[in-house]
Amino acid sequence: MVAGTAADIEAKQYNGAGANLAVTTADVDHVLHATRSRGLDTSQLEAIKAVSDRAIAKGHGADSWASAIEALGG
Repeated sequence: MVAGTAADIEAKQYNGAGANLAVTTADVDHVLHATRSRGLDTSQLEAIKAVSDRAIAKGHGADSWASAIEALGG
């Protein structure tokens, strides 16, 4: 999985046919809410959600999770 994601990032090809960023971000949001309701630390989940939200705002919602890398650049 890591090698495939790295190859996608290198090629800047983010085929979201299997699972797109919008869907996986919604999943992260559900886990984030459940974690908050249990009083657990949510800092890492919040960071993941923030990066995902920025990538979606840049137009990558239909792309794969690897496209989140596009929100980390300058």
